[in-house]
Amino acid sequence: MNNPLNNSLSDETVPVLVVGGSLVGLSFSLFLARQGIKPLVVERHPGTAIHPRVSSLTARTMEIYRMAGIEEDIRREEPPFPREFGVMFVESLAGQMFDNLMEDMSAYFTDLSPVAGNGIAQDLLEPVLRAQVEQASVDLRYNVELIEFEPDADGISVVIRDRISGETRRVRSEYLVAADGSKSVTRTQLGIGQHGEGTICHLISMVFDADIHELFNSQNAHMCFLPMIQQAEVWCCTPELTGDPIYTDWTLYMIPKRKPWRIIQRNAVSG
Repeated sequence: MNNPLNNSLSDETVPVLVVGGSLVGLSFSLFLARQGIKPLVVERHPGTAIHPRVSSLTARTMEIYRMAGIEEDIRREEPPFPREFGVMFVESLAGQMFDNLMEDMSAYFTDLSPVAGNGIAQDLLEPVLRAQVEQASVDLRYNVELIEFEPDADGISVVIRDRISGETRRVRSEYLVAADGSKSVTRTQLGIGQHGEGTICHLISMVFDADIHELFNSQNAHMCFLPMIQQAEVWCCTPELTGDPIYTDWTLYMIPKRKPWRIIQRNAVSG
């Protein structure tokens, strides 16, 4: 019986195989491409992120993207991120402000850096990275997942599978980069465990439109924590660029009955 990981049976050979095509995988692949190395990137999802999730980049991160030549592309998609704004604990969006939970914004704004951080969300950033990766002629394959791999003295033999057709391919690579998240197949196969609390919470999230940007401006807030409501404890809404001249796209995150607050953060704005 043939071993699917036998390197003499490989369907293709690449210098680097990147498993995971989200923020880390796309960024790493772009940085490799800028050094003349064209990896193969496989991502099990059908495309880029459809939800905001991560919603800020520090000044140091923007320095790295600047060196990769994509700062201006990111700036065109980012929402306003005023230096004087913070993360506020408030009675309500129109009520009393109790505390600024993030007074120190030095990770985003510092005189030691030529650039500032921003509040761009993951679903806006990933398409920018994807466009740059594809422009650099990197082989980026969505709906493709890692099945198994086997390292040896000269490289790594890998089996990948197209999740739509079910077709498997054997890939020979000099290096394998695990960028497939905390539930990584590569982490599991290598026996790399985790420690700590594990799952901290489960989030319920919804995207909605509302003209509430002036309420955030009045609170000088990028994000708001609010007192607990009856059904949930956390709201989080993050700004996204839309064709509307006002902030319209918001994401609401709710944590069912865990801590006595909720968060709202604005998602998007128009250019």
